[in-house]
Amino acid sequence: MTERDAILSDVIALPLLGAAVLFVLWRCRLLSGRFLAAGPRRPVVLLVEDAMIAVMLIFFAWSAASVAVSIFLAGGTLSTRSPMDHAIVVVIGQGAMVPLVGYVIWRVATQKDGLSHFGLRPERPFRDLGLAVVALLAALPMTYGAGVIVALISVTWVEPLPEVGHPVLDAVGRADASMTVIAVLVFGAVIAAPLIEEIVYRGLFQTVLLAQDGVSHRWSVILIASVVFTLVHATLPWQVLPQLFVLSLLLGWLYERTGSLWPSILVHVLFNAFSFVMLGFDSGHSRS
Repeated sequence: MTERDAILSDVIALPLLGAAVLFVLWRCRLLSGRFLAAGPRRPVVLLVEDAMIAVMLIFFAWSAASVAVSIFLAGGTLSTRSPMDHAIVVVIGQGAMVPLVGYVIWRVATQKDGLSHFGLRPERPFRDLGLAVVALLAALPMTYGAGVIVALISVTWVEPLPEVGHPVLDAVGRADASMTVIAVLVFGAVIAAPLIEEIVYRGLFQTVLLAQDGVSHRWSVILIASVVFTLVHATLPWQVLPQLFVLSLLLGWLYERTGSLWPSILVHVLFNAFSFVMLGFDSGHSRS
């Protein structure tokens, strides 16, 4: 079976399922501006200046991590290095984001009931977990449906799909990877990355935008934050970006409707875990 035929076998089912989920959400008026406007208000104060500081810290983190990784690799490439080196690079990259996350939490925590208003205090954990599971079931067909359509367009009119592998996954699958290294790599991809990204792109940016536009314009807030989130991942193959944009829309919707970051964090964690497993399955299948 050719690459195009393999995609064609899924091109009808996944997009149709995603469209069906979207239709149900629309039919139940769960996507309406009025429904979103009824979500909790966020009296926590985060200013445009905070977003500007965050952008500067993000660029600083990228620059510092790039320099540190370049020095560490000493002109080599990560693909030729050991799993331990992969783990060190992951720690460097996410460690560079600690000042930004620390700044956001400090700004929120110094305000009265700031952590609660911001949505970082898990006040209804069972509800959050239940919402996350339901939202994940909605997210998978919509995001992967979008991915299948983009993949079909790519292989038909643009270019073959890039290699499915992922450096972290390749490192985990190597025989010389210790359990400690595997734990660090999986924790970084499945736990740390979603936590950092939700605090920054949903929590900080959406809260700043909401203060400017008001609760009647929550969809514009979600759209702008999702564009930023997608552009930050622009170093990935372009075929992946529409999936990330759709996922970001759902995560932003969850945050605006519930007022809690935890459903978004949990969905992001579960989505990354599912994607990680699927990449592993595809890699193992291609090698067999």
